[in-house]
Amino acid sequence: MNRRLTPLTLCATLAACGKSGAFVAPPLADTPTIATAALTDIPVRAPAYGIALKDGRLAVNIEAGDAKSVHVGENATAFASGQPPISCRVTRVLSGASTETGQALAWLAPTDGIHAAPNEFVTASIVVAVKRRALTVPKSAVLVRDGRTLVVRADAAADGKTAYVPAPVATGGESDASIEIVSGLKAGDRVLTIGAIGALYPDFKATSGD
Repeated sequence: MNRRLTPLTLCATLAACGKSGAFVAPPLADTPTIATAALTDIPVRAPAYGIALKDGRLAVNIEAGDAKSVHVGENATAFASGQPPISCRVTRVLSGASTETGQALAWLAPTDGIHAAPNEFVTASIVVAVKRRALTVPKSAVLVRDGRTLVVRADAAADGKTAYVPAPVATGGESDASIEIVSGLKAGDRVLTIGAIGALYPDFKATSGD
């Protein structure tokens, strides 16, 4: 799900920050929540989609570009309508299931007792590798509006206060709680989480949507 900001757009935010691009917030009763961009390991995932079988397993298609990366024993997470995420493990892979498209088939076995209904459509993400020392921030720090992705940096201002600077970023892979920042930040940068933005800017609200 994307997080969309309403009603303040990115352009309006930048305009409110003035020519310097920074806005020094007024004193707050509560300390803003600040996270630090850090180098961490994150999983590399291959997307898949398919159906739930009568025996509880999931049969999913894997796109040609990811087919050679998926192997028996790898962990996966599946998603079905109205269900919590389903933890799974790859139990079988049929490479080259389609000679025309290069797609593969994989069978996923749930490992946590949660099952989708037979014949129900499911999507899944299969962990195929781990990316070492990726620059990440909490997912809650990343905001999306009209196709633009940004975070709000918490920089030290000249007067000793904190300047909040909207910073466009490009994102990559993600874990359960963190998301990779491909460009726009460096390790050690401090960023506000979405909850802190709501406290700082009453009109700067976040909603969830597709």
